[in-house]
Amino acid sequence: ILEYDKILQQLAGYTAFSASADLARALTPSPYFSEVQARQAETAEARHLLSVQPDIGVGNATDIRPLLAPAERGVILTPTDLWAVIRTITAARDLRRKITRREDRYPQLADIAYRLEESPGLVNRVNQCIDEGGAVKDSASAELARIRREIDVAHGRLQDKMRRMVASESVRKYLQEGFVTQ
Repeated sequence: ILEYDKILQQLAGYTAFSASADLARALTPSPYFSEVQARQAETAEARHLLSVQPDIGVGNATDIRPLLAPAERGVILTPTDLWAVIRTITAARDLRRKITRREDRYPQLADIAYRLEESPGLVNRVNQCIDEGGAVKDSASAELARIRREIDVAHGRLQDKMRRMVASESVRKYLQEGFVTQ
């Protein structure tokens, strides 16, 4: 009669994040008056916070839930996946800080925000190893830096050899152009 599922679907439409939409659709009525009051207090705080700071939100967060099960099994995440995790952790950290700074005005939301992990060690380590484009940096490991230096040296030698060949009289007569392209 109440079409509760339609109400939840409409509520999910107001969320800015897929995980939030899933949580909204999974809400169930509570038979406990104290729980209802607590939920209403959270909602009132959230509505007020959004009215005074409409841009507050989860920023660049992405839904990393599909990455959790493989990571728990020991599957190595791609650099792009790791960067998505870091963006999400950073967005959660920023949201946590914005809300907890206003704890006196939004105590219910601050209580929730304090549960968000900041994970500074993980953020720093991934930032040290992967750039924003998802490329692995030379600083990821000493071995990788050494290998990339060797590749650069070998590439330079190959380029020099090719330029010498193109410049030589015995090879030049067979070429249309006198330059090396890659």
